[in-house]
Amino acid sequence: MAPAPIGCNTLYDAACPKDHSVDATLRALERLAATGFGAVEYSHCTSIPLDQAATVAAQARSLGLCNWSCHSPFFATGDGQPEGYYLDGLSQAVAICSALGAQVVVVHAPLRLGLLRPDQDLDLDTFRALDVRVLRQVAELARRLGVDLALENSHTIKHMRYITSLVEELAHPAIGICVDTGHAALGDLTPTRAIRLAGPALRTLHLQDNRGQADDHLPPGSGTIDWAGVALALREVGYRRTLQIELTDDASHRPYDQPTEMAAALAFVARAVAPLLADKPS
Repeated sequence: MAPAPIGCNTLYDAACPKDHSVDATLRALERLAATGFGAVEYSHCTSIPLDQAATVAAQARSLGLCNWSCHSPFFATGDGQPEGYYLDGLSQAVAICSALGAQVVVVHAPLRLGLLRPDQDLDLDTFRALDVRVLRQVAELARRLGVDLALENSHTIKHMRYITSLVEELAHPAIGICVDTGHAALGDLTPTRAIRLAGPALRTLHLQDNRGQADDHLPPGSGTIDWAGVALALREVGYRRTLQIELTDDASHRPYDQPTEMAAALAFVARAVAPLLADKPS
C-alpha cells in the first residue's frame, strides 16, 4: 500500500498573515506545492467566496495538490451565540468545502471554553442538547454534499470523551473526529490516547508539535511529542487517510521562518510517520 498523502494548511504571507483573500490563498497554494506537499487544508475557508471556490480548487489541482480539508472558523457551540449563528456558520463552511472539492470540515467542537480555559472543570453536558441539534442538522447537509464533519479535540481527556460520546450518540455517517496532536500534548490527554479514543471515527489529523507549554504549531519532530507513539497509534486504529500537518503563519511569540518550518515538517512526517502506515498492520 502506498504511503498516505502528506498535506499542510494554507500558510499566508508572513508579513501579512491576516490577509486571507483569494489572491493570498493562491499564493499559499503555490508555496505548498513548491515545498512538495501533496494535499491542502484551507485554514480560512469561509474567506473564499462560494462563487470563486471552483477556481481556487482548480488551481490547487493544477499544482498537484489534493483539496483535502477545510477549517471552519465557527465553533460548533459554546461561545454564547444564538443557535442560528452556529447553523449558518457551519453550513457555510460545509458548502464552501464541497465547492472546493474537499472532503472534511474540521470544527472546533463543541465548546469554545474547552479550548480557551482547559483547566476549568466545565459542565460539558449543559451544552449537549444544543450540540446534538446543531451537529445533526449540519451533518445532514454535509452528507448530501459528500463532506464529513470532524470534531477537533481540546487538551483534556474529559473534552475528548465528550466529543467521542457525541459522535456515538449522533451515529451519523458524516460525523467523525479530528485529532490535533498539539492540543492533546498540552493537558492530560496525550496525542496517542486521543488517537486511540477516536478509533475508527478518526477522519483527519492536525499534526503539529510543541514543548508542552503553548500551542506553538511547531513542525512535527521539533518539540517533545512522541511521534513514534503517534505513528503506532495511527497504525493500530487503521488510519490510511491524508497525513495533514497544521503549522502557523502567525508566531509573534517565537522565532519563525515559514519556508524552513514547512520543509522540516514535510521531511519529518515523510520519514518518521508515513512509512509506518504504508503497509497493512500485522
